[in-house]
Amino acid sequence: MELDNVRVVTSTYVTDTKKGLECDGQNLKAPYVVKAIGDPQNLQNAVNIAGGVGSRFKVKFGADVTVTPSDSVDISETRNVGQYQYAKTVE
Repeated sequence: MELDNVRVVTSTYVTDTKKGLECDGQNLKAPYVVKAIGDPQNLQNAVNIAGGVGSRFKVKFGADVTVTPSDSVDISETRNVGQYQYAKTVE
């Protein structure tokens, strides 16, 4: 997944600021674009399901959430492997 120009990984955080969203230390401005690779119908159902992220954004923030399926999704952002104090990479 990619949120605007930030690669989303398991340690990614998103927070609301006065200027908009902040994702992993990068300020983002609306409209926000999320790119995801997967089965288009499953992704659309996950966003639009009652109580899902799309409906919560609509109710809580009055956001307009749309899903646009595509046969070609380019996620170009990458992430370096993090250095953790206690966890170790298993090969």
